[in-house]
Amino acid sequence: MNKIAFKYFFLLICVITGLYSLSCNKETNLGSGPYFDAPVTAVQFFGKKPNPVDGKAGDKIAFQVTGLDKLTDYKFYINQVEAEIVSVTDSLVTVIIPNGTSSGPASVLTSDGQYFYGPVLKIDGKVSADNTFKVGSGTNGAIYDVYYNGAGNGLFVLAGGFTDFNSKSSTQDINGLAKISSDGTYVSYDAGKGAYGGIVSSILATGGKYYIGGIISTYGVHTVDGLTRINDDCSLDTTTVDLVNGDEELHPENSVDTVPTWNAYMSGNVVRVFEDADHNLISIGNMTQFYSYYYEGSQKGNFYTDRTAMYNFIKTDENGVLDSSFNFDKTLGYGVRSLNGYISDGIQLPSGKIIFVGSFTKFNGISAPKIGALTDDGGLDASFAGAIGSGADGDIYRITYNETTGKILITGDFTHFDGHVANGVAMLNTDGSYDASFSIKAMTGGTANFAGQLNNGMILISGSFSTYDNVVRQGFMILNADGSLAEGYNNTGAFTGQINGLVEISSHSVVIYGLITLFDNVKVGNIVKIAFD
Repeated sequence: MNKIAFKYFFLLICVITGLYSLSCNKETNLGSGPYFDAPVTAVQFFGKKPNPVDGKAGDKIAFQVTGLDKLTDYKFYINQVEAEIVSVTDSLVTVIIPNGTSSGPASVLTSDGQYFYGPVLKIDGKVSADNTFKVGSGTNGAIYDVYYNGAGNGLFVLAGGFTDFNSKSSTQDINGLAKISSDGTYVSYDAGKGAYGGIVSSILATGGKYYIGGIISTYGVHTVDGLTRINDDCSLDTTTVDLVNGDEELHPENSVDTVPTWNAYMSGNVVRVFEDADHNLISIGNMTQFYSYYYEGSQKGNFYTDRTAMYNFIKTDENGVLDSSFNFDKTLGYGVRSLNGYISDGIQLPSGKIIFVGSFTKFNGISAPKIGALTDDGGLDASFAGAIGSGADGDIYRITYNETTGKILITGDFTHFDGHVANGVAMLNTDGSYDASFSIKAMTGGTANFAGQLNNGMILISGSFSTYDNVVRQGFMILNADGSLAEGYNNTGAFTGQINGLVEISSHSVVIYGLITLFDNVKVGNIVKIAFD
């Protein structure tokens, strides 16, 4: 190595040595263990339950929390409602439960805008989930309709788009239907595969049978369509028919077949099924065709079919024979295509009148702004059409009726009904006129998706909203008949989902069902029994 090269090599070694020496002398704290220590937050809840674990407005509650004694400017909340602070130590804060709050987490808001969340406090009130209703995990899909045998054994028959109830599908096929007792426990039945691959949206009990409607194409091993009839044990109501057999000697089994007794099929979605005073069935929905099979002269697996175009409203007798005097054009030989939109729901009044709602604006060319009523022959009721005036300015998704109060409630994507501010919920009289005694208040964070009235006049509402009339209500609320929050009845916490209907068991008990995954901060399986104190 020449002298110049050696000189530069020596200088390089000195530089490296110096850097190493500096790095060794500089103190660097990387934390303990293999990972850095987490930064210490200004406020820390211990995660323990408050003391006491529940209370009502005005009660004192203590939370174990550190850091508050070092802060000069902060606020304490219980489920987003500010609470008065009574005392603070280095590990404890005592507050007073504020008026208007509901079950939910405690939280601290510091002056720099940071939130620190603590344990959930349960607010005592007049409403709670009835834990004696033993539905367990409930259904794994939405419940759209329920039959309740209140006058008999208290049995519930659930109809919907589910394939399990409380993990019972491991031992029995459950498809669209489930029976439960009055205490919520599962009742086994033998329906084979049931409404396999379908959705049952309506159930009607009459004459010891059930009529089920929806988007269904198979029940057990049999082909059905839109609407069919089942027995009390949920097995398909079947009969044996004689058929033409070209090879009876070799295949005698082809001389007969077991088929659904209800020989009526409807292409499309049957939304609701009703019964009139003469035991005829009226199906409403988004159907496009009615057909039945002509077994006499048919061969097994190749039945003659009688098809008729029918739309939205179909009337049959109790045996499934089409009534060609109802919503039918005898000149053309098929049903009247009445609506320019879809039907989403419907109700039947004690008088037999059927009211339907949806996205339509016309009925056979006549104004029907999202709501209408049928005449006895399947036409548009002119008196009802006149009473609704300009109707709803947006789609109506749900309609409910309470026979005791005589009031109708509608919910949907509308802001006005007949010129009145409605904000997605409106009360109507049975003649279709707007009832101004009920006034829905402002909601933030979302909208309502269901409203149903109890016999005492109170109204249950679900939705995606976060506040109502400037009060925190997370998806569920109970209103007075005038639309104000019912005092003492809004203590429950967060709700997630949509109620599709309710069954009032008594003045102290209501079952709600739908697509419900959270009630009062607790996971549920689409059906909940609510207790009222």
